Parts: sequence; structure tokens; C-alpha cells
Amino acid sequence: MNTLKKTILVFFIIMLAISGSIKAQVNPSINAEYTVEQIDEMYLKHRMSHQRDIRPTKELSAQLQKDFPNARDIDWEKSNVFYRADFEIGRINSKDYKAYYDMAGKLIMYKEEISTRALPADVKNTLDKDYSGYRIEDAKKTVKGKQTFYKVELEKGDTEIELILSSNGKVIREEVDY
Repeated sequence: MNTLKKTILVFFIIMLAISGSIKAQVNPSINAEYTVEQIDEMYLKHRMSHQRDIRPTKELSAQLQKDFPNARDIDWEKSNVFYRADFEIGRINSKDYKAYYDMAGKLIMYKEEISTRALPADVKNTLDKDYSGYRIEDAKKTVKGKQTFYKVELEKGDTEIELILSSNGKVIREEVDY
């Protein structure tokens, strides 16, 4: 096989690998028995409690694989409130995730690193309208029960802003750091 054919073949293999990791969208089934407020309270208790690395039960590990079939490099922690799994999805351009399971092993929340292109139009419109001139530094998606939120870190000069927005673009929280 000549060099050009090899180069074209390698190019197509790489493109297939990239498209495979892009198409691996995550949409796990979230337990909706908790309100966003209850999840926030549990999350605060989790952050304040002693967390320790654990080896998950077979059932918990199987649930994570069911919810996030392409999860890899998985690390587990347990507090008095949650089990938390930190993992990646994708080989090329992998994304970081955190999944939170209640003590019964039900998924109640997850956080996902996203690209700015993945932000919903309503969120982008709010950023364009109310934060023009700011550059998006980082974006994350959080799904709690049936609601989705976006954490966006903005920067302009020495000013940094951390926003939490609902999926319809409403600013839930704004923290400015000068």
C-alpha cells in the first residue's frame, strides 16, 4: 500500500474514532424522587462530611455502567450522604463526569464537562446580551432530578464571573471576582 493510501486510511480511522466519541451522548435515567433543594442540601452535607475512597459494590458498579456505558478511569468516593463516581467518557477529547448516587444506589445528579458549543441557545443568548465582551473560560452541565443547570466561568481582563444558569437562560447565581 502506498503512502497516500495509508495516510487516507489513517485519517478515516481517526475520524471514525472522533465521531464515535462525539456521538456517545449521555442521557441516563435520573431518580426524580428528590427535589432540587433536597439534592442541594444533600450535596452540601456531602461536601462537609468526610469522604473516602471506596471499592463499590457490584450492584453500584453495574448501575454506573448502565447509566454511563462508556465510563472509564472510574474513581469512587463515599460520604454519609452520597456515593460519587468520577470518570471520563471518550478516548479522544474525553469529557470529565461526576455522578452522585443516593445510599440506595439511585442516580440523583451528575455533572458533565461540556464545550461552549453545547450550551443551549437560551444560555448563549443571556451571555451575549448580559455579558458581552466576556470570554467563556469553562462550562459544565449539571442534571439534578428533572432540571438541568449550566455553570459558566467568564473572564474579561482581571474580572472573573461564575454563573449558574437554568436551561432557559435565567441566571440563578452570579459570583464576581475582581
